[in-house]
Amino acid sequence: MTRWHLTAALAGGATLAALLAPTLNGLVSTGGGDTNNGGGGLIQPLVEPPLPPPLTQQAGKIQLTAGLDQGAVLAGQPTERLLVVTLKAPDADGGNDRPVNVSLVIDRSGSMQQRGKMEYAKRAARELIESLDASDTFSMVLFSDDAELLAPARPMLDAAWLLRQVDAIEERGSTNLYAGMTMGIEQVRRSVSSETVNRVVLLTDGRANLGVVDPDSLGNIAASAASAGVTLSAMGLGVDYNEDLLASLADHGGGSYRYVSDPTTLTAAFRDELQQMSAVVASGVAVDVDLGDAELVSVLGGYAASGDTDRTRIWLGDLYGGETRKIVLKVRVKPGAAGGNLDVAKVTLSDRDGSYAPAQVLASVTDRPEEVERSLNKGLASLGYMAVASDLADQAASAYAAGKKDESLSLLRASTGIAAQNAARFDDDSLRKQAATLEEQRVQYDAAAPESEEGQHAVKQNKATGRAWSR
Repeated sequence: MTRWHLTAALAGGATLAALLAPTLNGLVSTGGGDTNNGGGGLIQPLVEPPLPPPLTQQAGKIQLTAGLDQGAVLAGQPTERLLVVTLKAPDADGGNDRPVNVSLVIDRSGSMQQRGKMEYAKRAARELIESLDASDTFSMVLFSDDAELLAPARPMLDAAWLLRQVDAIEERGSTNLYAGMTMGIEQVRRSVSSETVNRVVLLTDGRANLGVVDPDSLGNIAASAASAGVTLSAMGLGVDYNEDLLASLADHGGGSYRYVSDPTTLTAAFRDELQQMSAVVASGVAVDVDLGDAELVSVLGGYAASGDTDRTRIWLGDLYGGETRKIVLKVRVKPGAAGGNLDVAKVTLSDRDGSYAPAQVLASVTDRPEEVERSLNKGLASLGYMAVASDLADQAASAYAAGKKDESLSLLRASTGIAAQNAARFDDDSLRKQAATLEEQRVQYDAAAPESEEGQHAVKQNKATGRAWSR
C-alpha cells in the first residue's frame, strides 16, 4: 500500500503524549521549604500523608496510568474525585504497514448533489483506491433508498475497473444508512483477519430516514461488528446530518468520527483515515474499571460505556501509533478512617491479544484539609478538569441545537469559568487555551440563530472540538 505521510492530526497525538509525559510520573509536591520563621521560632512541619501515587504500568503494547486528581480525602465523609486513566501507544513502525481490509460506504442520496458533494466524494474515493495495493482488500457500497454493492470485497488487482465504477456513480433517493452500513460490515467480515486492519468507512451528508433509524439499534450493530473484529469510522459532510448518531456509531464501532464541513477537504479526511488505519498498534482495546471503596457518578467524554456503579467497561477500539488517550470518570469515594487507605478502583486494560494485570488506585484518608490540598496531582487534575469543562460545553451545544439559547450560554459561561479557574490554579496553558476557545464558542452562539447554517456549523464544530478535549 502506498501510504500517505503522517498527518498533522496524528502527529498532534504524539505531541500530546510528549507534553503529558512529565506530568504522569508522580505527584506534584507543593509542601516543603524553610522550617524557620522570620522571628527565629520553629514552625512544626506538616506531616505528609502516605500518598499513593498514580500507577503507571505496561499493559501489552500500551502504557497505562491511573490515578486521582487528589490522592487524599477527608476522613468520615464521602468525597467526589476525578479518576483519570491515560493510555499511551508506542510509535508505529512505518516500515511494517499492516494490510487493510476496508469497505467504503458512501451516501448517494439526492442531497449529495448540493455544492458538488458527490464529485468531491468520488475524487476522494479515487485517491483512496489509487493508494491501495495487492496486499489490501477493498469493497465499495452505495446507499440511498437501499444499498448497492458497487464493488465486492477482493484484493486490489484491478484498480482501473474500480475507478470506472466510481466515475459512473449518480445521486438519487433517500438515506437508508442502515442498509449501507450493514452491507459494508458484511463485506469486511468476509475477509476479516487478525493480520489486517478491518474497517468500514461511512460517509453521509444526511439523516437516516429509511430502514432502521433508532440510534441505539444502529449503535448495537456497530458494537457487534467491532466485537467480531470489524471497526467502523464515520464521516459527516455538511451541516444536515445527525452528529450525535455518527459519533455514537464511531464510538461503538471503535473507529474515528470526523466532521467535514467543506466538501473540498474530503480527500484530506480520507488521507487521514488511511494513515490512521496503517498506524494501528492495538485493536479491540477496552478499559474495565472495578470500583471498591467508591461508586461511579459519570463517565465523561461521551464514550461507549456499559456496566453499573461498581463495574464499568469503556470501549476504545483501535489505538494508533504515538496516540495518547484519556478517560475521566467522576467517582464518589466512600467515607474512611484517618490514617488508612481506601481501595478506590482497579483499572484493567484488554485488547485482541488478551487482558493485562490491573492498576490499583488508592486514596489516603486524613483529618487535615491541608494534607488533602497537598495531595493534588496537577497533571492528572488538569486533564480531568479539561474533560469536566468539555462535558458542560457539550451540554451547551445540545441545548443550543434544541433552541434553548439562554440555557446554552449559561452552560458555556460555567464551562469557561471551570477552565479559566483551573488554568490559574494549575498554571496550565492547555486549560487557558480551552477557556479562550469556549469564550469564542459563546460569541458564536450569541451571534447566530440555532437553525441557521452558521449555528448548525458551530454545533458540529464545537462538539468535535469537545471530543478532542475529553479524550
